[in-house]
Amino acid sequence: MQGRGPGGIRGLGSGRGLGGNVDAGRLEGARHRLAERADGADDDDGDQRHEKPVLDDGGAGLGLPQRLAEVNEVIDLSLLSVVSLTSVFLLRAVPSVAGPSMIDSRSRLGRAVGADGDDTAETLKFSYRRLGRPPPAAAAPRGPERDRPAGCVGRPLPLCRNLARLRQKTGSEGSMPDRQVVLVTGASQGIGAATARAFAAAGHAVVLAARDATKLVALAGEIGAGATPVATDVTDPVSVEALFARVRADHGRLDVVFNNAGASLGATLIGDVSWQDWRRVISVNLDGAFLIASAAFRLMREQSPQGGRIINNGSISAHVPRYGSAPYTASKHAITGLTRSISLDGRAFSIACGQIDIGNAASDMTARMAAGVPQADGTLAAEPRIDVAHVARAVVQMAELPLDVNVQFMTIMATTMPFIGRG
Repeated sequence: MQGRGPGGIRGLGSGRGLGGNVDAGRLEGARHRLAERADGADDDDGDQRHEKPVLDDGGAGLGLPQRLAEVNEVIDLSLLSVVSLTSVFLLRAVPSVAGPSMIDSRSRLGRAVGADGDDTAETLKFSYRRLGRPPPAAAAPRGPERDRPAGCVGRPLPLCRNLARLRQKTGSEGSMPDRQVVLVTGASQGIGAATARAFAAAGHAVVLAARDATKLVALAGEIGAGATPVATDVTDPVSVEALFARVRADHGRLDVVFNNAGASLGATLIGDVSWQDWRRVISVNLDGAFLIASAAFRLMREQSPQGGRIINNGSISAHVPRYGSAPYTASKHAITGLTRSISLDGRAFSIACGQIDIGNAASDMTARMAAGVPQADGTLAAEPRIDVAHVARAVVQMAELPLDVNVQFMTIMATTMPFIGRG
């Protein structure tokens, strides 16, 4: 071999390496001299042997030229591995000195340097293949990775373990039990009551939460067995903790939460919104949603099998505001951020979180829309509404998906309501 450049070894064989050419004549001459010496080698007692020697080849009868070819091939492979590893080190560790000739040399190494970035491993595999030997087996994983369930690739290790437990319990990765335990807040009327009825009709156990105990008891009596009324103020941490203690005591687990409790304020310019009205809307719509989601997250993380689903009630106002709706619009934009954050936090624990944005579902809260509500241009106009049963069916559909599937955001609305193009 000849000389060294900035990249170390400059070439091998008769090809080009990282920095220049090898002296092919010198290499060929060395090979001829080696062959001549082998043909005329003296034995131990000084007598020359003129017959062609046969190396110990295990009975294969290989002659010296073929054996020399094998030796040269081994040498070339060894040099190839050294050059490949050197180039990998320089290209990774010293990118500033990797000029065009070095990068081009790496590309000419072809299969010896893996295209997928695993350069060292691919180089060794290539060398073993040329020698006709299988590469050594990969070392067994150590530490927590040795417990990774088979086939679980590209997912956090805690999530892999949770999905494995779900498969053992249900026979399907991430599938939900046929009968789920569902918590619905704001269940005493409107969207909450309709959704609770839909969950019960689908065969699920329903926990009804709202402040009005009388309405909850009436709804539970209408639904029948499987409905549990629990009077709850979602803005009060103590009341929320009591709600989840009841869920644990009665059911032992929680599979779905419909985070639905909400409050609104009639059209009021932001300069005329009182602090009391601001806090009332934000306290129910945002603080309450946080308290319910936080407690549900803890229970779903601790239960076995781990996991569950949280569905937040957003709004068309989570996208664009109505005239004079600062408290409500601010709270619903915040719900979107909460939904995204819960989705990210829940991945490792098989906790899915989605949001349904509803436009003009027929309920007590939207009754005024039939008479006319302020539009962006300052006029009053009646707006179409949809049967709340459609919203309820959509929530149940989101809830019954397996836990490895999630509707992150759904918008359901009256087809001709002023949302697209609002403002």
